[in-house]
Formats: sequence, structure tokens, C-alpha cells
Amino acid sequence: VQDAGNKRGSWLLASARYELPTGVESAVPGKGIEVRATFDLETRQPDAAVALPLLHTEVLLVEGQSRLDGEPARLAWRGDGNALELAIATPGRHRLELALAAAVTSDARGPLLSIQIPPAAASSVLMPASAAATVTVEDATKGKVTAAERLAWQLDRTEKLRLRWPAHAETAPITSEAEQLLWWKIRPGSVTVEGRFRVRSFGGPARQIVIDVDPRLHLLPGLTVG
Repeated sequence: VQDAGNKRGSWLLASARYELPTGVESAVPGKGIEVRATFDLETRQPDAAVALPLLHTEVLLVEGQSRLDGEPARLAWRGDGNALELAIATPGRHRLELALAAAVTSDARGPLLSIQIPPAAASSVLMPASAAATVTVEDATKGKVTAAERLAWQLDRTEKLRLRWPAHAETAPITSEAEQLLWWKIRPGSVTVEGRFRVRSFGGPARQIVIDVDPRLHLLPGLTVG
């Protein structure tokens, strides 16, 4: 998709991906969230002037985190603050990676993150699977949880990234699910059991886990790992 400000057609944006960090399960108005943006674009002439229509009033560029094809990249805000500009020397396909800091606001429905984003043929949002219960991406279709425990949303060709939390998100309860694997060893006069527990929390990080154990069993010292 060609950006509206790209009048000479010197570049186009093929896809965009926005990745949210761990801890995004809850949001506090006035505090920032770091969004990692990845743009796959194509330039059609040498020294193409790329201008991404992000707003300086909505996001800040995290210093030292910008990469073009894996190498440090230098970007600058346009004078009116309505675009991030970058010159790309060689024509061809490129990947631009940015770290953006955006502030959470609020309205009558609860905490909200809303930022303008460049239009692209395909745009997606990735977040921790644990955020599925509390974070909604507006104008998007929820996908499946990946093998890396990430939840993907496909944006419906919108020019706004809007994340919404319920009004109670700041104090949302943390729930969890667990899988236990037990190996019993039975010998004359003694019984031992080795257990492994895999716990996944939803709504926030789990700081403490309580496991109920039969009082007739005793924990063997030095064999506990986690």
C-alpha cells in the first residue's frame, strides 16, 4: 500500500507488525507502553525518502532501538511532527524495526491506547497469550495462540491502532491453569513421587503458587527446581 504522502511512488509499505510486551495485561492511564513496530517496505529508487505517518503527539521514538535491515537506523520527525522520516540509499525490499513509547489514556469505557499507524496491505498485532482475557484490539480479528505463546490479531486495514482494557483492568483478578505430571516410585517400606507442574497465568504475572500436598508426604531437600 502506497502512503498518501508518497506522491512520487518511490516506496510502498507491504506489511506492518506491532508487538506488545509482557505486562500489557493491565494498563494505568497516564503511563506508557512500549510498542515494537516492524515494517516491511520496498523502495523503487536510490535515496528514497520514506515518511511514516506517525504522530509525535502520540508516540515517542525510543532512542537506540531503530534498525534497518538489522543495522542501526537514523530517523527524524518531520517539522510538523506528523511523520517519521528516513532516507534509504538502495532500492529493494527492506525491514525497518522501531521501538515506540505510547501513553495510555482513558474514557468512559476504561483505559485506551490509540495511535495513528501507516496504512499497509497487511497489519497485525502480537501480544502475550496471557493478555487475551483483558486486552481487546478494536477493528481487528483475533487469531490463534502461536507456539511461542503469542496471540495474533489481524487489523482490518485501519489507520488507527486502538487497544482497550476493561474499566477494572487495573485491579483485574489473576487466574491460572496448571498441568501436573507425577512419577510414583513404590518400594518395600517407602513411596516417593516426583512432580512437575506447568502453570500459565492470565490477567498478569503469578508471583506465588500454592500446591496442596498430602500431609503424609514430605518434601525431600535439595530436589526442588523451578
